Amino acid sequence: MRFLLVLSKNQLELLQQDGELPSNVRVSSFVPQLELLGHASLVGFHTHGGANSVNDAVVHGKPIVCSPFDGDQPENCLRAEDAGFAVLVQPTAFMHNVALLSTAYSRLVSDSSLLDNARRLQQLSQLAGGRERAADIVLAHARLGSAHLTFERQGIEHYLLYLVSAYLVWLLLRWWYDRHYQQQQLRQAVDKHKSKRG
Repeated sequence: MRFLLVLSKNQLELLQQDGELPSNVRVSSFVPQLELLGHASLVGFHTHGGANSVNDAVVHGKPIVCSPFDGDQPENCLRAEDAGFAVLVQPTAFMHNVALLSTAYSRLVSDSSLLDNARRLQQLSQLAGGRERAADIVLAHARLGSAHLTFERQGIEHYLLYLVSAYLVWLLLRWWYDRHYQQQQLRQAVDKHKSKRG
């Protein structure tokens, strides 16, 4: 098994200071991801699980090892694992136990269901019209609006409901605090004025 690590320039410098890499590891600060994913000899790749990387894997029918950090990555990795084309390995886990990565990479190579599911999703993506169809949908919504779309709970996804709820609670607390603070300031000013008069 051969590996290509894509690291930032700072990470590359640190890695070079640590000594020599195994002969089956090559390191670069940049690779053209789409071209690489399209290469027939590529078995799969390890990703943080960003939307672009997960979608690129689907478009090219490649299974992935997914290690999410934040944002949409945990959800993307869970969905990829549920869809059967990803092996989920938490970054905090493999930082303490590198053998987890070895197990994940071995599974990526040996578990044919991962590749089968990746290729099935690739075909479904192509049948759905791919990125051209997605671009047409986005442009249509830009022209016509999206009021006709319906989501969970009358137009808002569940995570947006939580965000909106949290914001409304914040606004309520802020209003209460400002009002309470203003009343306190007013009382202090009245008390100060009374003490000067009396």
